[in-house]
Amino acid sequence: MIGSSNASELRYGFDLDRKYFLDIGMNVQIVMSLFNTFVFHPFPLFILINKSPTMNKGIRRGYIAMHATFIVYEMVFFFSAQIYAILPYLGLYCEGPLCRMGLPTSVVLGIISFSIVILQPPFAYIIISMHQMVMTERSPFKLSKRVKIEMATAQIVLMSLNVIGFVVFGREPDDKDALLERPELAFLAERGRILLFGSAGNPQYFSYG
Repeated sequence: MIGSSNASELRYGFDLDRKYFLDIGMNVQIVMSLFNTFVFHPFPLFILINKSPTMNKGIRRGYIAMHATFIVYEMVFFFSAQIYAILPYLGLYCEGPLCRMGLPTSVVLGIISFSIVILQPPFAYIIISMHQMVMTERSPFKLSKRVKIEMATAQIVLMSLNVIGFVVFGREPDDKDALLERPELAFLAERGRILLFGSAGNPQYFSYG
């Protein structure tokens, strides 16, 4: 790769990324994802499942679902993918096993985006459950079962559209090969995988479809 060994040619501060921040960022992601997956989230899950008699059942179910989806998110985003922003370029650097399997970019983006959007429904469920608790039966703001189902359906549809958007529009630019020859991207391409959508300020497909 052209100039990949010359730090003085790396623009946008990528020389610092290569020397320090990239390795630090990846190591921190792995350590934190493992800690959160096997300690931080399982501990409240154990309490919620076994010892929470005073908690409202609806809110309890919501928190159980939320911690479970956080575990999925941690394992996908910070362990399986290991995402690192490559600003100002429009794209992401991916170093984890998910990005080393040779999967198409659309599949990788679909898995990553899915791990993000699944965090939203449990949180919304908790908020609605809390809202229902403080509303009296005669309150005009008390939500009926039909309204709650409609709200949940609308959110699931919107969240699914986000995943579909990443899969459909997260296409690599036509000049990807030329962009990857730039020194600040070349050293990343040699090390892992770049999910590239375009050069700085010029997304070819991701923004406009």
